[in-house]
Amino acid sequence: MPAREMLLEANTQCLRDIVAWLGSTDMLPHEKIKGTAVICGEAPDATRVDPWNQQSKRSRVIQYDSLHIIFPMGYKAMAKLFPNIEEQGKASSIKVGPSNWHVHFWGNDTITRAPDAEYGGTLPKSLYTGRAGIETLLRRLVLRGDYKNIRQVIGTVTGVSRNANRLEFIDQVTVRTSEGTRNIPAALVDYTGAAAVGMKWLRREGYGFADRYGRNQLPLDRLKIAYDQKTSL
Repeated sequence: MPAREMLLEANTQCLRDIVAWLGSTDMLPHEKIKGTAVICGEAPDATRVDPWNQQSKRSRVIQYDSLHIIFPMGYKAMAKLFPNIEEQGKASSIKVGPSNWHVHFWGNDTITRAPDAEYGGTLPKSLYTGRAGIETLLRRLVLRGDYKNIRQVIGTVTGVSRNANRLEFIDQVTVRTSEGTRNIPAALVDYTGAAAVGMKWLRREGYGFADRYGRNQLPLDRLKIAYDQKTSL
């Protein structure tokens, strides 16, 4: 039986909005992409109506107890999304400060020079916290109700449906809640969790199979994804 999942419905933001914070947008469209993005989460905390109040540690998450640094570009994007990010960080005991990390290896200072001169003596800001800290901060900022175009739906995702007129597109997600089954129109569906049930849904809708296959083609159920950490750098 599928685990309970969380759905986030969000009116999608055009890529132009994101890149505009950081650089030129000459090559990007000038209108937002219309539609709803549906994000399906399978973590236990996703079933909570207040996931920012998580208490237990998450298992099988690499570097969960390690210090994380949000680089200046990421901090700049977050500051655009959440104008009060610094105050909210302090409320969660999360440090916001200059991007001077004092990197050490085996206890030895790497003698890395911070680019103070290049930034006029004022380094851009970074956010310093652990994985649990950044997770709970973002959940609180996104899901607590300040953004009216984002809704959290507690239930079990049971499938997706393709567009009746344009068969190459998925256009809705089916979710079973305590109030019954409902279909949510979707321009984008994200289901990239470890359960990988999205592949089953695609097969059920008829994707990934053909009467004939080319030399470099395989049916969906024979596709494999491999990760070789020795060649990833």
